[in-house]
Amino acid sequence: MNKYENLCCPVCHAKLFEDDDIVVCPVCGAPHHRACYQLEGHCHFEQQHGTPQQWKPPEPEKTEPQQNEHVRPCPNCGAPISDNMLICPNCKMPLTGGEQPGGMPFGQPFTPPFQAAPYTMPQVDRNEELDGVTAGEIMDFVVMNPFRYLRVFRKQVQQHTKVGWNWLAFLLPECWLLARKCYKSGTLVVLFKALVASLTYLLGLTSDLLSGSLYGDPSAMAGFVSSGNFIVLMVLGLLSLLVNVLFGMFGDTLYRRYVYKKIHALKAAGTTGRQELAAAGGVNMFAPVIGYMAESILAMIIPYIVSLF
Repeated sequence: MNKYENLCCPVCHAKLFEDDDIVVCPVCGAPHHRACYQLEGHCHFEQQHGTPQQWKPPEPEKTEPQQNEHVRPCPNCGAPISDNMLICPNCKMPLTGGEQPGGMPFGQPFTPPFQAAPYTMPQVDRNEELDGVTAGEIMDFVVMNPFRYLRVFRKQVQQHTKVGWNWLAFLLPECWLLARKCYKSGTLVVLFKALVASLTYLLGLTSDLLSGSLYGDPSAMAGFVSSGNFIVLMVLGLLSLLVNVLFGMFGDTLYRRYVYKKIHALKAAGTTGRQELAAAGGVNMFAPVIGYMAESILAMIIPYIVSLF
């Protein structure tokens, strides 16, 4: 049975279904779509918390027994029930003997197997101070995946550490930086990656390896391995890997400094509203695509320009 039947998400006003990704407010219990909750960053009824207008779940409809039926209280919740009822309409407790579906004895609430409980968002104190910036300001600025970055930033501030791990920053540092609007750092990584690819091509490493001419001649392969070109290839590969590892370890620290710098700049300008923070921060999904295309084009143009001289 759908626990949220006849309820709607207060953000998008769409009806909630059993298979929706639902989160509930830890204060009032109001259900939201996970994406809608993350979009607002808090419960839609936050301003009503602690007031008589605080959101409450609707009262369940009580089934009145028909006339000439023996009415007695439910042994579990005390609601009025009749002898011909199999399940209490209020607490859903089975009322007959034997077994219910799934082999569970009657008298115990039936829980369908493999039914995941709705995920409850962690409760965050938006006024928590983290080195001059509040948790609410960080979440409003980050927008996408705010709880993860808030947890990482809090750990860095409290433990005075700069080392961590970010898989996306390790695998695709330029794309991650550009998506997070760290355009200067992202552009430098794009130029570095394009330069490494261009050097590999200019030294003839790409053509030798892709042509397959080395694989059929053991002496040629041995000569290539012992040559300076192979050493350069290994150095370029290790250097590129080192850059990725460094961004994986220190990428979150770099991003925290960027976030703090932008928030302090907005405070100095007097524009610290939630919409202004989200507009200045958030993610740019087109920047990684443009950066990747620029990297590929530069890797082809640089060798061509060099060949003209």
